[in-house]
Amino acid sequence: ARVDPHLMVGCEIFLGDVDMRLLEPLQKVQHAFLQRLVGLNPKAARAFCFPETGVLPPAYGRIILAVRYL
Repeated sequence: ARVDPHLMVGCEIFLGDVDMRLLEPLQKVQHAFLQRLVGLNPKAARAFCFPETGVLPPAYGRIILAVRYL
């Protein structure tokens, strides 16, 4: 909750950085953190982390915020 606003800053104005290649390192860190938070095995499917925590993946969060301000 404290990191998400810093990651999403400026996304309403510029949508050009929603490139999966650029977001891969951020997603890896987010997945590792959420798996530890929820207590999942590192080999478990990553899709279970997001509904349990209510956190959106970075790419989807940026796209939703950008589309909201069109």
